[in-house]
Amino acid sequence: MLKTYIPSESELMDEARAALRRQARLASPRLRQFKRAAALHGVPVPPEFSGAPGRAGNLTYIGPRPDAFDKPRYGTPAYAIAVKVGWITAEEEKADRLAWEARRQRSLQTCHRYRLDDEPHAKGAPRETGGYVPQLSARLENDPNLTDGARRCARKIAELTYRQNREERSLDVTVTYLMKALDRSRRTVQRYLRMLEREGYIWAEVIASQFSRMCAGLVVHLCGPLFARHHRKGWPPKKTARKQANPGASKESHIQEKYFSLDHYKDKNHIFSVQHWFLKCSNGVFKAFMKTDPLGLMKTTPPLAA
Repeated sequence: MLKTYIPSESELMDEARAALRRQARLASPRLRQFKRAAALHGVPVPPEFSGAPGRAGNLTYIGPRPDAFDKPRYGTPAYAIAVKVGWITAEEEKADRLAWEARRQRSLQTCHRYRLDDEPHAKGAPRETGGYVPQLSARLENDPNLTDGARRCARKIAELTYRQNREERSLDVTVTYLMKALDRSRRTVQRYLRMLEREGYIWAEVIASQFSRMCAGLVVHLCGPLFARHHRKGWPPKKTARKQANPGASKESHIQEKYFSLDHYKDKNHIFSVQHWFLKCSNGVFKAFMKTDPLGLMKTTPPLAA
């Protein structure tokens, strides 16, 4: 009894792919051009030539150099193929190689130097205000849980607090002002404040607007770990010359104040902690969760505590 060999499906697919490759090589226009050029000049066709010049093994000649030939950059595969087929002579290849080596050595020797004709800063130098940063604790600089941007934000807050309200050590400020002062985005400034509050350097309260359901600003209180040991109890008071007040003059309003203040917004019913403000803002979402998904309240993560 004779056994009949039946090829498997994978063997049939491999044979079909091989047949398609052979057909594609025979129909390749590059192969026809190479055969024509080889027949005219008597050069035998290499058997391993498969069409594309990048896959040619013993490729020696594919025709004369075109008139509009643009020499590729040295070190690229196109340059190597052009050298192999004779479109770039040995003298040209040697000159290009020496030029490339000289350029490489020059780059290695001068890449670490700064430009002599450095362009000026686009934003210019900052304006001189006479302000300075008070003495702060070295813990702020050594804390590994803070980023450099958070440390810079803490120094800016300390500078403004020392200038405006050094007695109470609290600062009325908005995130928009800190954005402009630090040249950072809103989300980045909020991240800085969260870092400082998490590590105990500041304590922030939210001032709600009396005319809308939005935040009017922040009250940032400076905490003990931010100060140097000899300034924990308090900063030196301001030394200002007292002027004799005019008894008939009216008291300055918040519009005429020298420094920014949110006193006209401050009310014990309109100042909230960060956690309370988070719950107040997300109250509508929680109510929607309780109607549709009673466990939705448990899935929401509250903000980090100070």
